Amino acid sequence: INAEYGGSDAMNDTEPLLAFEAFKCIPVIDQVYGKVECIDFYENSLYIGTSDGNLLLYNFEQASTAASGGPVYRSNLHMRLSCGTSRCPVEQLVVIGALSKLVVLCDGNVTVHNAHTLEQSTPTALLKGGNRICVGVEDTSYKLCVATRRKLHLFKYVGQFLPDKQLSIPDTAIALAWSGHQICVGYKREYLLLHDDTGETKDIFPLDRQTPLIKLLPTTNELLLRLEKIGVIMGFDIVASRPQVQWSYTPLAVGHSFPYVIALLKKTIEVHNLYDTSSCVQTIPFQNGKAIADDGHRVFVATSNRILALVAIPYEEQIKKLVQSKRVEDAIDLLHRQSDLRVDDLKNKISEIHILAGFVYFNDLNFKQSMEHFNQCDIDPREILSWFPVLLPSSCHYRPQYQYPREDLESFLGLKLREREIIESTSLSEQCRLAKECVMTYLEGIRLEDTEEALGGEPGSLQEAIDTVLLKLYVDLGASKLDDFLNSQNFASLTDCEAYLIAHKRYNALALLFKQRGQDVKALDMWSKLGSEDVFDNGRDGVKETVTFLSGHDNHMLVTQYSRWVLQKDPEEGLKIFTSAQRLTEIPPDDVLDHLRSYKDLLSQQYLEYLVHVSKTEVEKYHTQLAIRYLEIMLSGTSQQARMNSELLHTKQTLLQFLESSQYYDVSALLSRTAKTDMFEERVVLFKKADQHYQALRILVYNLDNTEAAEIYCLENGTTQQQAAQQTTSADLLLLLMKVYLSPPSHQPPMSMLAYALKLLEERAKSLDPIAVLNELPPSIPIKYLQGFLDQAIPHHVHRLRDGQIVKSLALMENQQVSVQLIKEKNRRVAITDDRICPVSACRRKIGSAAFGVLPNQKVVHFMCLEEKLHVCPVTKMNFITKKKEAAGHTME
Repeated sequence: INAEYGGSDAMNDTEPLLAFEAFKCIPVIDQVYGKVECIDFYENSLYIGTSDGNLLLYNFEQASTAASGGPVYRSNLHMRLSCGTSRCPVEQLVVIGALSKLVVLCDGNVTVHNAHTLEQSTPTALLKGGNRICVGVEDTSYKLCVATRRKLHLFKYVGQFLPDKQLSIPDTAIALAWSGHQICVGYKREYLLLHDDTGETKDIFPLDRQTPLIKLLPTTNELLLRLEKIGVIMGFDIVASRPQVQWSYTPLAVGHSFPYVIALLKKTIEVHNLYDTSSCVQTIPFQNGKAIADDGHRVFVATSNRILALVAIPYEEQIKKLVQSKRVEDAIDLLHRQSDLRVDDLKNKISEIHILAGFVYFNDLNFKQSMEHFNQCDIDPREILSWFPVLLPSSCHYRPQYQYPREDLESFLGLKLREREIIESTSLSEQCRLAKECVMTYLEGIRLEDTEEALGGEPGSLQEAIDTVLLKLYVDLGASKLDDFLNSQNFASLTDCEAYLIAHKRYNALALLFKQRGQDVKALDMWSKLGSEDVFDNGRDGVKETVTFLSGHDNHMLVTQYSRWVLQKDPEEGLKIFTSAQRLTEIPPDDVLDHLRSYKDLLSQQYLEYLVHVSKTEVEKYHTQLAIRYLEIMLSGTSQQARMNSELLHTKQTLLQFLESSQYYDVSALLSRTAKTDMFEERVVLFKKADQHYQALRILVYNLDNTEAAEIYCLENGTTQQQAAQQTTSADLLLLLMKVYLSPPSHQPPMSMLAYALKLLEERAKSLDPIAVLNELPPSIPIKYLQGFLDQAIPHHVHRLRDGQIVKSLALMENQQVSVQLIKEKNRRVAITDDRICPVSACRRKIGSAAFGVLPNQKVVHFMCLEEKLHVCPVTKMNFITKKKEAAGHTME
């Protein structure tokens, strides 16, 4: 229950349990006529049995209320009756209010009297020799039990008490209690349980010649059995239902006022709680106690000549005192014991306990504990925020309902510290900071996720007050959570917070607040001032925030305008504005390039790299512009040494990789740019892209002097003979390479590369067409130089020719076979007559004009009778692919 309704853990600073005051002892009769032996009561009638055998009937009433809050009783002696001539003490009284009967045990005689007049109902005693009596109730029927020596006499009431039965017991009963069909009997040796119908007995536990005492707790239907200074509480199943009660001394009598057990001791009255029997709730000094009587709620105690009422202090007052003594858990436990409370009322009262506890701890400067209690109740947070009037928004006019602060928090704390004789200013500042930190944590806990729907953010609303105070607390405490708070949805008052942030020089936070409220220009202006150092805010320059904001902004004019100062201050960060994927509508790349070129060439290059490599654009001009940018960097070096530095080498590698991988740049434009340069590797790639292989090979052979690379170029960039005839084959490129070898530049001898050409012919003889080679060779070359080539090329060429003729013949033969099969299939036909029936067993209907299918085994079936497997005959189950029959989902040989 505590977990469900807000019960807290035990507080570390609670006062001892003995300080709890559950009852007040109020006099009812100051002087009794005679010496009291026993008492009982019903409504406003009090019955007293005296030591000289008299019955006294007092009427009492509450006359007024004392200044302390307790009642003042007024009583008078209404009746007096002598119980006989022996003047023996009255041993026991039992009043049965519903029957207006009073059962009296005096000198062993059990008599029944009228409860209003004390007149004896029968001329003679109901029973003689009795030593103990008790009353039981079954439904609305009352029963009386009288214990005599080793017997229990049971009577039932039918207008008067009549004998019912007798039950034997092991010894003379000293204590009795009756509930339902069970009678608990205590005698010197043990306690036992007796069934009033069957007489069946059950031993409870033994006694070592001690005087037994039995108390029936009617509100819980439990038994309390005395064992010297211990009270054992159990149900009628003889199972202990609660922990034992520990008394200081052996009690003379025990009473019950739910949920308390009240023990009358020699010099005191001890009160224990049924829900926590381990410790005494209250100890009341009480000398010469004689008797106690209760009805489960009201309790009266007696000395030899006085009667007093134990008046329960109202729950509300008890709870308030417990909370003020910081015993919140005890207060909630006490509240739970009010069985008449509805669930909703219980929740509300627990909430009120936590509210009261919160202010108790707040006034005691225990702010952490205070906020823990406020977190567990339904208090309006403005009750706490009223202690911070400077932090509240100007639109908040809330008036506290519980504790109206007469000064601000700092004045309140100063007063409390002076009361504790603490005057150091550091202590005051520490307490102020601690209070703010605890309130900040409390406000963070109560903020709702969907605050707009739940509370709204209108001026004067609760959520506006919470968020405004929370923002200002973040500022005062220098909390790192301020930026996260401002970046999320909040309802802090813009007017109040703007002035507060400016006063505390938190310009970056103010810009975030402007952004959150949709005032983009104001936010960007503030970050621009930070960047230009017009204002200062703990080293913040506004660059990161501006970049983050503009990266997702769709107002292109705003992006262009406010990116300028960022590009000037930090170009690398500024470029991120235009390479972000967060923006919903892309800024036209041409506009971005025009914007970036006015700052730094590297920025436009990096943006082009973003377009090509990240955005994967296929627009030719951007690929061409990026390649030209690389070329410009390469051409910027004025000497060979400058071109060999690490940066240029990296650019050269990047350019070559880009030229190889990209398919979208303008090759002719780049060739014209490199026409009069020594960028030979780049031109090789460009000529290859333009399919100008002859020029590429000439550069490899004569400019780069790399014949090996030229040969590899031919092999890698040509197709095989089996591939498309329109493409240039590797053999074609090798033939071109031979022509390059045989056509040196004018400044070289005509046949200076003849050796390379002949070597190429010998090594690649099988790949080259002999006729094409001979056609390209100059007539002046001696035939003997070609012997090695011809010895390989001619046999290989003849072999290829014959192999091709064989393949052609086989293909013609296969074509003839297929043609014959086609003619055969075309000549196959079936005749559909009016009486032709579908042979499928599940159909057996005429084909008629319905759609049909003809299977390879000449079976004609309805098209609808064909199964999903068209290659399986639905009649014979023959699989036309495997040539096997299928049955029951399996293939049969």
